[in-house]
This record gives sequence, C-alpha cells and structure tokens, in this order.
Amino acid sequence: MKCELKQIGEIITGSTPSTSKIENYSEMGSPWVTPTDINTPTISETQKRLSKAGEMISRMVPKGTILVTSIASIGKNTMLTVRGSFNQQINGVIPNKENDSYFLLVMSEIWSKKMKYFASSGTMPIVNKTEFKEMEFYFSKDKIEQTKIGKFFKHLDDLITVNEHKSFKSILSS
Repeated sequence: MKCELKQIGEIITGSTPSTSKIENYSEMGSPWVTPTDINTPTISETQKRLSKAGEMISRMVPKGTILVTSIASIGKNTMLTVRGSFNQQINGVIPNKENDSYFLLVMSEIWSKKMKYFASSGTMPIVNKTEFKEMEFYFSKDKIEQTKIGKFFKHLDDLITVNEHKSFKSILSS
C-alpha cells in the first residue's frame, strides 16, 4: 500500500540546547545525536550528552525513533535504541504503535534515496519537514509481516557487526 511518512508516525525536527550553557550537557546524560554520530544502523552512544536541564529544553524522543539527516549530508539514518534527542539537521520518525521500528529503519533506506533526489535540485541540500512528511512510499501495514522483516534485517545487521568485530580483533592480534 502507498502511504506518506506522516501516516506511520509522528515526525519531528530536532533542536539544539544552547551550547554556551554548560549546564545543558553532561558526560552521563541522554544521547544527543548530530549527523556526525550517525555511522551505524542503531545508536545509543553519542559524543555529546544532555543533562537533565538540557533534556527539559530539547525534544526528547523514545527508543525506537528513526533519525534521518535532512540538511547537508542528506539521508544518513539510524534508530535510537534508548531515549534521546537530536539536532535540527535531523528529522525523527516516532513510529505509531501499529508499526515496527526496525522495519521502519529498513524502509528508511528508501526514504534516504528519495530525499537525496529531492535535495539535489537546490544549491544547499535540504529536505524540509513538510517535504519529508509528505514523501510517499510503498509500505506493508501488517505489523506481523513488518516484525518478521525487521527481525530478519536486525539478525543480518547483528551478524555483520559480529564479523566486523572478529575481523578487527584478528587485525589487532596480527
């Protein structure tokens, strides 16, 4: 079935608590994602973390939120595995309870390709929130099917991670 992104969950744009106020950040706080942090399919650790004060003024989202960059490095995507926040260069999709987060992460690869196409026509690559929300794609509404597909791809991602870790260890021990 064809649908728009806004039909599968709440779409929000991130925010940045003032970096000049040191009390907004903490080494032990919640993850605050920037595009440079997005290098893996899922994310729970970031370079900067928000303090309780920073959480109060940022847009906190639940675990399972899909993050997609929408400015400059368009279409980098990941899924938060913990509660966190992100900056304004990123759009977040908080899935409706009828949708499987990992399935949506897999689908976000399609969104990314469309975003890169939209953004290529401007001088500054950007996909605004409205364009993002209205992007259409084909989508299975069957949550059981979504969950099976999501589990399959999560298993593949886990295998890739294990093999990369083994390869890295063998390089270190050589």
